[in-house]
Amino acid sequence: TCGSEENFSKLMNKKAKTIGAYYSNFVNASGLHNDKHYTCAYDLSKILSYAIKNKKFIEISTSKSHDILGTSGDSFNIYNQNQLILKNGKYYYEHALLGKTGFTTPAQYTFAASARNNNVDLIAVALKASSKDEYLQDIINLFNYGFSKIKKISISSK
Repeated sequence: TCGSEENFSKLMNKKAKTIGAYYSNFVNASGLHNDKHYTCAYDLSKILSYAIKNKKFIEISTSKSHDILGTSGDSFNIYNQNQLILKNGKYYYEHALLGKTGFTTPAQYTFAASARNNNVDLIAVALKASSKDEYLQDIINLFNYGFSKIKKISISSK
């Protein structure tokens, strides 16, 4: 345990730097607006690239809901807001793996997401979108483009 949000933020900043996210500074755990709290699409992609290596994180992030044990021993349920993984939804994307939504008035709508198809992982980040519809369609378009451009090749040992 970190003991405080300030200590947690320090650990977040240290970890971000170790995984190559050099252009971010975190001052709170929520991501809510603070003039000293910032990131960029590149860093969000680095953080998500790191996160998708964690099987437990993927398990939690791809479920509709998950029970969380609070610090005081109480249990509560969290619900997934990632429209790409909600079957029968308008923006369901069959290859979607996980994503992180966000909204603040200065940043507008933000979304970092990953998709996996044929053992290929893609990451897409949308920042400053004017609506959820905008960022969801942009992310889907980026994934479709990325997967359409990937070609499997054989490399011979000769």
